[in-house]
Amino acid sequence: MVIVNKTWNKINLLDKRIKIVIGIAMIPLALFLWPSFLGGSTDFLIVEGKSMLPTILPGSFVITKAENSYKVDDIVAFYLRASGQEKIVVHRIIEEKENGFLIQGDNNPTPDPGLFKNDRILGKVTLAIPYVGYMLQLIRNPVIMVISSIVLLMVQMEMSKRKKKKQGKRGSVGFKVAQPAPISYSAQKTVVRDSDFRLFFVASGLNILVYVMQQIALVNENPIGGDLLSGTLYSILDVSVASTLVFSLYFFLFVGVYIYAKRGENARPFIVPKYASQRYSFTNTRLKKGQAIWLGFSLLLGLHVLSHLGILRL
Repeated sequence: MVIVNKTWNKINLLDKRIKIVIGIAMIPLALFLWPSFLGGSTDFLIVEGKSMLPTILPGSFVITKAENSYKVDDIVAFYLRASGQEKIVVHRIIEEKENGFLIQGDNNPTPDPGLFKNDRILGKVTLAIPYVGYMLQLIRNPVIMVISSIVLLMVQMEMSKRKKKKQGKRGSVGFKVAQPAPISYSAQKTVVRDSDFRLFFVASGLNILVYVMQQIALVNENPIGGDLLSGTLYSILDVSVASTLVFSLYFFLFVGVYIYAKRGENARPFIVPKYASQRYSFTNTRLKKGQAIWLGFSLLLGLHVLSHLGILRL
């Protein structure tokens, strides 16, 4: 038992050292990305529209850094006043004049109206990550926030259960516990298999992927197809609302089946008769039903993915 404790203490100490090294390495990155509203020079934006195609795609997550000076060919974020409102736009500097910069989108036929000085420029684009902006917009959706909280809670509960099981096994090392006399019948042949919930995570992941693809298609004004349920809702509701509603219904269905299957684990395994020569195993019948449901929806959602990729038409 002493040897086990020493080994475990060394592992914990190593984990702490790794965390310290990672923390120190993150300090320069944190300083570089320190946001402007906290006194830094960095801003984070989500690009909308197609004015910077093909350089920057719609839905890209953009990081800008304020510079002392800017030059031609820099892609910058700046304040543009249009229709009585001021908004932040990401375009390219195409010419430097005496009174400021001339700026134009790569996909626009004409420059933006007016000249822009340094005080009107928010910063230079240092990094643009395609599609990440869509994900961030989805996270801010209240429905997605609720669903994400439920998923995180389920994962945390599952990890907590596994941690307790591991601690129980680890704590039993080094001790000899008196075992009762063996039973005359062959109940020891009973085997309880671990539940397999991989199809639940596959179906949930495909549901999220389809929803993201649908939102990208809607932003780009592309038509989206649907199955019997989603197609009916698309015909009577706004498409964006209908897609969110279908996503939520599928998600809560998967979670409901997950809870239903989990409760099946509480059933007690049967006792194998003494004369039985076959090796038996306890089967969670609820889990089997759940796996069938998750598999069916995984295939359906897989067809949606193929449809959005242009491989199949629904």
